[in-house]
Amino acid sequence: MAPEEQVYQFKYFVRGISPMIWRRVLVQCNSSLAALHEVIQLSMGWEGEHLYAFRLHGKNYGTLDGVGDEHEPLSALKLRQNERFLYEYNFLTMFDVWQIEIRMEKSLPLDPKLFYPHCLAGNRSGPPEELTVEQYLHDEYQITTRPLADLAQALLDKNLDKVKRIVDDGKIYSRNFLNRLLAKSFAEKEGSPESTRRSNEVQIATSERG
Repeated sequence: MAPEEQVYQFKYFVRGISPMIWRRVLVQCNSSLAALHEVIQLSMGWEGEHLYAFRLHGKNYGTLDGVGDEHEPLSALKLRQNERFLYEYNFLTMFDVWQIEIRMEKSLPLDPKLFYPHCLAGNRSGPPEELTVEQYLHDEYQITTRPLADLAQALLDKNLDKVKRIVDDGKIYSRNFLNRLLAKSFAEKEGSPESTRRSNEVQIATSERG
């Protein structure tokens, strides 16, 4: 099977936080680490304003002293099933950096009914990118419970516009919303009418599933 007809299934989680903040995503093998960087950013609700690095096969890829080409296809990296590597973001100091451990779970045939990248599952919203792990853990209860309380009140008030704003701002993890966001972002990058059409179909389908 040609690389462009395959997808990689990745699972990744934020180190140092329990219960885990994690995602399971499908990414085409002809995509790049730069594309995976964007998937991670969108899935965590981050803005991509800081330096990042992938640590893989003894090389750094990314905007922090990267020596590897983060734009080469993932298939060229010869990733093995269950292989793990590291993504680091926002280097406040040597020791204050968000670390995300990634595992390539398996390679799968491309499903023409899906728009890629695609999120299969996950748990908990991403931490605010401007905080350190220590700061997040100190304020975790307030960070994670306030949006839930706001959402509960909006549902009680039957304020659907407010519900949508709370979900859309990324403070509450929603697989369907993330897939709509991925479809919109990557369709705009591809720029073809077919990509846009399939993106719109995904957004309609995920909206219908709630």
